Amino acid sequence: MSMGQKYTWADFLKDHPELKTKGVKRTSKEGKKAFEEAYKTALKSHLKGLSAKLEREGKKATARRTALTTMLKADKGTVVAKVLQQRVGQKDHAIAFLARQIERAKAAQKTL
Repeated sequence: MSMGQKYTWADFLKDHPELKTKGVKRTSKEGKKAFEEAYKTALKSHLKGLSAKLEREGKKATARRTALTTMLKADKGTVVAKVLQQRVGQKDHAIAFLARQIERAKAAQKTL
């Protein structure tokens, strides 16, 4: 889901019912300014939670990779070693992918 879909005008009106009763329109100066401020704060909190979640997943993937490497060291020269090497490669790819996602989330936080 794109960032614009994370926090919409309807979400804004749910958070600020006084503006709904006041009848503030989305295209008015007051409505634009208030929505942009609320949008930035909502997205910053979303990105902060997202980066924390990705870091947890990265730690789990690293732990799984270390477990697989210890199994691989114990099973040298067997047929199982090839399968374990493929799984370790998959975990390395997942860890690199999560690291890129974390960097993107941090960069998005800085630009807001």
